[in-house]
Amino acid sequence: MENKFSIEGNDFLVRIRPLTDYSGSWNGEIDLAVITSPDNELGDDDYSGMMHFCKMVASSIPVMELNEEFRELVHSYVVEVVDKDYEDVVEDKATVINKEGNILTVDFKPKGNA
Repeated sequence: MENKFSIEGNDFLVRIRPLTDYSGSWNGEIDLAVITSPDNELGDDDYSGMMHFCKMVASSIPVMELNEEFRELVHSYVVEVVDKDYEDVVEDKATVINKEGNILTVDFKPKGNA
């Protein structure tokens, strides 16, 4: 079975790293970076286009801070589309024990006799 989360040579990653305080708790800030392999085989135009697209995706984070309407649009999309897709994946791999708002409590023990 193919691991859909494997990283390949032409991948572009938007890395979001939480910054922490002295106790290790997230302080609300992030370090954001677009990362790709030095061995990326895309041609110059395709590479530039992909990098620009990734910068647009990454730029949506500070734009959400500036524009409440955009932030609410993204929030609604996550709740109505992304979370529902994620729930389907989680329920296939784990048992959902409790769902309260946007918080799922799951048990990752195999279902049945697996």
